[in-house]
Amino acid sequence: MNISALDESGKAVDWWFAYKVPQMAKDASSTTATGYEYIYYDPKIGKVVKSPNLLTQEKARLI
Repeated sequence: MNISALDESGKAVDWWFAYKVPQMAKDASSTTATGYEYIYYDPKIGKVVKSPNLLTQEKARLI
């Protein structure tokens, strides 16, 4: 059995990380967050991005 890290598209990457965003109320300087959002990074992207997925979605559970 071959085990490898997969990006959010299901393609192999060497490594990745995700950071769960805490629940936040909207104010003048920030947007809201339900607590199910996360940011994602892998070497192919080369920068930290807000994932279009939520941790409650089936696709995100694979991460």
